[in-house]
This record gives sequence, C-alpha cells and structure tokens, in this order.
Amino acid sequence: MMNTKAVITSVVWLLALAFIVVGASRSESVGASGKLAARLRGGYMGPSDIELLPQMGQVGMNAAIVKFGGIENTIDDSTREMLRNWAGACRENGLAFMPVVNFWGGHEEKWIPDYARYVDSHGIEYPNTPCPNSRAFWQKCITERIVATAQALSGDRLNAICIDNEMYGADFTIYPGPCYCAECYKRFMVAQGHGDAAIPEPAQRAKALADAGLEQAYSDFQVSRIEQMAAASRRALHAVNRDISIGVLHLDYLSSPLNRGMARGFGLLRLPVLCLTEHTYSTGYTEYVAEVQREFREVGASVDLLCGVWQSRFPPQNLAENLYYCAKNSQGYWIYTMQTFTAPDYSPLPAKPAEFWAAIKQADDELDKLAADPNYQSRLAVRTFEAPVIPLTSHGFKPFDLVPYAPDGKPGDNPRLRNRNTLYFYVREGDDIALELAFRQVGNYRDVGQFLLVSPEGSEIAHGLIRKDKPATVSAMAEASGVYGLLLNTGSNACEIVSTSHPYAVCVGNGIQGRFITKLPPLYCLLEEGSRDVVLGIKVEGIGEAIRASIRTDSGKQVYENEIVRPEHINLSIPKGTEYIVLTCEKLPDSVLEDVYLNVESGLYPFIATSPAGLLHKAQ
Repeated sequence: MMNTKAVITSVVWLLALAFIVVGASRSESVGASGKLAARLRGGYMGPSDIELLPQMGQVGMNAAIVKFGGIENTIDDSTREMLRNWAGACRENGLAFMPVVNFWGGHEEKWIPDYARYVDSHGIEYPNTPCPNSRAFWQKCITERIVATAQALSGDRLNAICIDNEMYGADFTIYPGPCYCAECYKRFMVAQGHGDAAIPEPAQRAKALADAGLEQAYSDFQVSRIEQMAAASRRALHAVNRDISIGVLHLDYLSSPLNRGMARGFGLLRLPVLCLTEHTYSTGYTEYVAEVQREFREVGASVDLLCGVWQSRFPPQNLAENLYYCAKNSQGYWIYTMQTFTAPDYSPLPAKPAEFWAAIKQADDELDKLAADPNYQSRLAVRTFEAPVIPLTSHGFKPFDLVPYAPDGKPGDNPRLRNRNTLYFYVREGDDIALELAFRQVGNYRDVGQFLLVSPEGSEIAHGLIRKDKPATVSAMAEASGVYGLLLNTGSNACEIVSTSHPYAVCVGNGIQGRFITKLPPLYCLLEEGSRDVVLGIKVEGIGEAIRASIRTDSGKQVYENEIVRPEHINLSIPKGTEYIVLTCEKLPDSVLEDVYLNVESGLYPFIATSPAGLLHKAQ
C-alpha cells in the first residue's frame, strides 16, 4: 500500500523547494537574524587559523567551518572566549560562523564513561564504540553539547553548529548498521508487544529477527528513535536561537540508521539540516551531487547538501570549475582544508598558494553572477584531470644497520600495498638495484602513485611516478653496502611489486603502519633476540572487510587463529626455539578482502616480508 503520509511530505517539501531562491549575493550570505541565506562558500579550519578570515572574505567566501575538538557539554571560560573571538572576527569579515563539534572523538569516553557499547549483527561488542540509541547518551553527547555551544555565544551571531560524525575514538569511523545490544533488542521487542520474550545471545539476535521477518522493522525502529532524539535536540537548540542551522559531516552514509534518523530529525522545511559530504573530496563535481540529494528526498529528509572539496587533490587550474558546479548544483561548497595556508606541510598544496586563492576567487565571482541572474551560463566547464602529486621526500626516513636473515633465500609472492609504505632491503656495494612497480586501481580514485629510493645514509637516489598506463622502473647501482629504503605513496590507489632484484620487507613498526589491500600472501615476522612475548596490531575497516587471521611458528605450530572485525592487539607467548612467525589472512565468506593494517608493537623486528629472505636482523 502506498504510504500517503510519505507522499504528502515529499510533495510539500518539493513545493517548498520550488519557492526557494537558491542564489544570493555575498552580502546576503547571512540574514539579519544570523540565519544562513545563500549558497555557502565555506572553508574548513582549525582554531588557530583565524588570521585567514580577511582573505577568505576578500575572495568571496562566506563561511568559516571551524573544528573545536575539545568542546564538551559544559563550556569553560577560555573556550567561551575563543568562540566569541571567532564569532566577532567572522562578523567583521562577512562570514558565517559554523563551529564543529565531535560526535565521538578521542576523549569523549573520559567524560561520558557510562555508555552502552555498540553490538554488530554478528554479536560482536565494540568496547570503544557507543550505542547511539540511548537517550541518556544522546542527551549528554549531542543535546547538551550543542546547547552549551549556543549558550556560550548568546548575543553573538552563531549561524550553524556542525557535528562531525566521523568517530575518531571508536572502533570504526561510521556505524555499519543497527545496534544489537541487549538494550536495543529489548526496547524493540517491547514495542512489538513481546516484552517478556527472552533475549537471545548476541550472535543470535540478528538471525532471530531475520527468521521472524523483522529485520527491516528493527532497522526502521532505530531510525525512528534517532529521529525523535534528533528532533528533541533541535528543539532544545532552537529554544536558545531558532535560526541556528545544524550541520552533520558524513550524513550521506545513509546505510547507517544513525544518519537516516539524524537527517529526518534535525532538518526542517524552513531550516534544512546541512550535509557536509566528503564523497566529492577527490572527484569534485560528479553525478553523485544529484544522486545523493535524491536519496535524501526518498528517505523523507529536508537536507541542504554542501560539497566538500579537498583542494590539495586538485590542480589549481581545475579547482574553480569544481567549486562552481558543486555549489551551483547544491547549497554550496566547503574546502578542506584552509589550514594548509597557515601550515604548508599539513596537506600541502601542489602549487603556489596564490594560485589556489585565485581559483577560489574565480569560482566565487562566477557564483556572484549566478546569484544575480539564475539563468547565467558560466564559461567554466568541468574537465578531467590527473590528481596532482606532492613529491615524496626522505624526511622522516629511518635508517637501519641490519643484515639479511636468510641471504640465500628467494622472495615470496608479492602483496598489494596502499597509501604510504616503506620497503627495506639489503644491497651489497656495486649491486644493481632493479624493481618494477605496477599501478593498481582502487575504486574511482584519481591518485597517482610515486616512489623514492633512499640510500642507507638517507640520500635520495631515484624518484618517479607510478601511473596506470605503464609500470614504473626503479633502477640504480649501490654505491655502498647496507639497507636501502623504497618509500611508496599511492594515495587512495595501490601498487604491486611485480619484480625485484633483492628480497624486501615492509616496515610495520617504529611509528610506521603497513597498509595492504586485496592481495596478502603469507607474511613473515622475525622475533627479536631473546623475545618470546610479542604483540602484533592488526586492523580492518569494519565487518564488511573482516578477515580470518592465523599465525604459526617456523615449525608449523599454530599459535593464533581468530576473526578480525575491529582493531586487535594480538598478544602471544611464542614457544622456545622459534625464530619467526607466519601470518596468514583470509577473507570471510560474507566479506571482501580490502584494507588490512599491520603494526608490530613489541617483541618482533619492525618488518614483515613474503619470505624469510626479506627479513632483516642484527649481525650475529
């Protein structure tokens, strides 16, 4: 049967949209009451970036989106003063002030210690991840925090408060689905009229619901509960100031009941919730901009989309067009991150800062023309581009005075490596170094890979790009014996070592985390001399990428086997006489083998190799 209420809601919302004037001049970016009144042209910033506001205003930007990670549900005097300084500076420069607070950051559990833990559909409880469906948790973590922020700025113009849904302090960044903790399960069964029913064991709850045909109803129930709590938070905020918008980062992950409930509960027809998406970070304007707005309408949410653009991932000549069309086809853009202008080593720009400021101004000038004439046709056009490459340097390279563990051995099958990794291999003076690196595409990412060969003393020997169209060749002659390093950075894509003249190991310790993707042959780790107790960190990105990890000794004795669905710190007591251990990772039947992070914490040399030949140790 057709849902009449949903149809009426959609029609009313579409009619309201028809009367919204989407364009406005810079001077109209903030109404007299502080209400946002135009397409946003925002910049994501840190608390120390206040000096950028004059230039942002000069190039036509109209919003400062400022992350304050330490804000809790009470505001101390120093934080209140900082917020007011920001509000005043934004007002002076004609920018909307939009502070950002965490949903669940790195220190939340210190001031919200009594939270229920999230349980996934497999019955696994995550110790660092809160159940989002508790009213007490929601009141403290969301309502009291945004209300305290608004009250701290009473009398100042506060335009929006944004909630960062990326959970930096949790076991994963985004909730993968409904929560199956005992409280959530009991609450649902009571609502179904089965309050006396026994609660199954955690691993059986999702199956019990599916067997009863209640799987979708369970998810919808949690969406409705979160919608109610979000609406209560919005009403409490608007009791302080009825014109404050609410924004949410990552709101467009609509597979999460939390996000669907937030979208429906925070948004009003007169004041839609702002979705600050990161899906456009690297791509810029694509069909996604229209698709996700359609998805929000389908779930009955009043949402204004703001497209995030990570400026360091664009050539300056392609930035203006993507900012313009992202904003034209949504409610605005926001640039990540303005902090690179004050801290050049933080997400460094691939060209001179002046070129990026000029591109921002060009986009804003075009948006001004669109605001003056809704039928304006810009000459800007979205073009394909290759993501710029920030050259690798040897800064931070750690030399090792080590020798091969099995110098006569042969390397094993090659793994696939993603993002940043450092390979180490021993070479004798006069030997030819030769490696072939193949680019491996991941999703639709545009990142180009690159390599940097470094001598044992830290000198940069050879640098090159790893492109999709042909393998990259690393070639040099060793001028001295020792351990050479090969630094790799593939961005969000990956690479594979197709051939190598010398067995190698991937650094997975000393502050460096190894990152593998889709292809993991057996991996070898060497015990430190005299060590028997070891700790190995291993992480995957959620239940959809869960793996089965097993570890055996060099004699074949299995010492560990478990499913990995969250970050694990594997503590092992290794049998006497063992020299190395072997880690095997296999995907689970309902999962895909994607990102696997490895990190040696203690008891092992900080390397992992595909055979004993690649391992390094101290000379005996």
